[in-house]
Amino acid sequence: MVIKKRCPHCKKEKGLRCFNREKRRKDGRALYCRVCTKILKKTKYAAQTRETGRKYRERKGEEIALWQKEHRANNREHYKKLDADNYQRNKEQRKAYKYKNRDRDNASKREYSQTDHAKEVKRKYSKAHPWIQQENTTRYHASKLKATPAYLTKEDRAEMREIYKERLRLSEETGIPHHVDHVWPLQGDIVKGLHVPQNLKVVPATDNLRKHNKLTPELEEKYVAIMLSIAMRYRDKQGSRKVK
Repeated sequence: MVIKKRCPHCKKEKGLRCFNREKRRKDGRALYCRVCTKILKKTKYAAQTRETGRKYRERKGEEIALWQKEHRANNREHYKKLDADNYQRNKEQRKAYKYKNRDRDNASKREYSQTDHAKEVKRKYSKAHPWIQQENTTRYHASKLKATPAYLTKEDRAEMREIYKERLRLSEETGIPHHVDHVWPLQGDIVKGLHVPQNLKVVPATDNLRKHNKLTPELEEKYVAIMLSIAMRYRDKQGSRKVK
């Protein structure tokens, strides 16, 4: 005859072999079966571990953050490689997660942008990095004029921000106001330029205001030469068609 015992957790009757030995109990067996014991230990120890970790972080949170910051600074290449490997390993999962939760994330971002904390952070950042704010504003106005090409990369934007940073440096060192001029004007009468690094140049403010939306004599000659070249190629192309 097989002696059975009821486990109060899973509510099932099982043989004594399904229970661990425990001398302090009358029947010499544990209260819960082995399967339930593992489950209870896992949940109990997990809760205890979380609570212990929370208390430790509350007590030494600043020390941990300082150590992590110093460790990352001293092992920059190691963490850079780890972050790159982690990004490549979870690239598709991250992409799918972002796409699935895009509406929630956008709503959360909009809600946070209206908070006083977000506005204060933005104000401090703009004050500490005025050249970035100026480039963003100019690029926004250029996009309204359809003068911002879609092929602009992060490197192009970084280069343009350096140009605006150079404008501030020259203005402070010389005491003469400087502007970032679009060599080919965005609203020119003859030809319209683009908001790209190759079309930006730091010049004194008086020269930029005097120029307005006109081309310099050198650029006018260059533009005429380009148009003549196009016209000549078009004429030669038409002539070759007539001969055929």
